[in-house]
Amino acid sequence: MQWNGRAYAEFRDYLLSFSDEKYRAFHSGLCKTSKYPIIGVRLPIMQKISSEIVKGKPLYFLMAASVQSYEEIMIRGLVTAKLKCFLNSVRNTLFHRIRMRLVQLLF
Repeated sequence: MQWNGRAYAEFRDYLLSFSDEKYRAFHSGLCKTSKYPIIGVRLPIMQKISSEIVKGKPLYFLMAASVQSYEEIMIRGLVTAKLKCFLNSVRNTLFHRIRMRLVQLLF
C-alpha cells in the first residue's frame, strides 16, 4: 500500500471501525493525562494492524502518519518496535552468513 493522505484517512476510518465504547471509557480512566482522544481499540487488534503494516511499507506509514488519537501513537510505536526487531533479525542473519562464508574461504 502506498501511504498518502487518502490512504491514511482510510486507515483512520478502519481504526474507528474497531472502537469499543466500554473499553474507551475504561481506558480513558487509566490514561487521564493523554492529550490525544482515545478511540477505544483493544491492544490485540492494534498489534494485528501493526503487523500488517510492517508486512507492507512501514517507513511510508511512519512518514505519512499525522497523529490524531492515542491508538495511532500506539500503532506507530508497535510498528517501530516490530521494524527494529525485523531489521535486527536481517542484520544478524547477514552477519552469520558472512561469517560462515569467511570460515569456508579461509579453511
